[in-house]
Amino acid sequence: MSSVPPVTASPGIQSVDKAFDVLQAIVASDSPMRLADIARATGLARNLAHAYLVSLRRVGAVVQDPETARYELGEAALQLGLAALSRLDFLTLARGVMKALRVELGESVWLSVWSDRGPVVVANIEGLHASTFGVRIGSVVNLSVTATGRTFLAYVDPAIYRPLLKKERARLGLFAPNEVDLNRIIADIRRLGVTVRPQAAPAPSVVLGQFSALAAPVFDHIGTIKAALTMIGQGPSFDLSVDGRYATAVRSAAARLSARLGFVSEAAA
Repeated sequence: MSSVPPVTASPGIQSVDKAFDVLQAIVASDSPMRLADIARATGLARNLAHAYLVSLRRVGAVVQDPETARYELGEAALQLGLAALSRLDFLTLARGVMKALRVELGESVWLSVWSDRGPVVVANIEGLHASTFGVRIGSVVNLSVTATGRTFLAYVDPAIYRPLLKKERARLGLFAPNEVDLNRIIADIRRLGVTVRPQAAPAPSVVLGQFSALAAPVFDHIGTIKAALTMIGQGPSFDLSVDGRYATAVRSAAARLSARLGFVSEAAA
């Protein structure tokens, strides 16, 4: 009995591939597109691009504005996207990315999500090196003095985090940065796309002060922060330069997770 060949062995149907290219062009655009723009983005002749658009309109994957003649995603495409998102197991997906990051750099990696108590660790993969720093699933992370917490401060609505930050400042005292310093830190995070916390930075515990950390945001399909991906390490080999190997790897891993959740960055749009 012959076995079923893998999908990659089949030549497929080229027209389906091309139709998907048309949809991808519309997805990547930050506004409805003209026929000429779609043809240019896909490399199709205008008449051929139009033929694909006619078929995509017929099944509801694309709609055309009668006034501007521009094309946008239709209800059918949106429903497919929402169905795919609803079936994603985010933690399983995240663990795969975290394992790859640990294998690449050998450092500990964890994932945190926002809760009514602040950032909470929901996944943790230990590094390849022996470490005195441990984090438990369910641990609540400080907002103002950790790379994880600062990542959330950069993207969560201030009205949501201010009550928590006020309590933390009362608890941490001089360890918590003042408003001016924290605003500068947040601006840098948004500009660089990564949070850097160097070893020996002011910390409420001796252990935390012995480690460095890098964190990057994971966004969902509407651009809301879904999680923070954090890597922590110790010693001079832990590269903290914002364009270095470690920061680049953390940013890229977070971007891959965001893309799987349907997020389209401005750079990609």
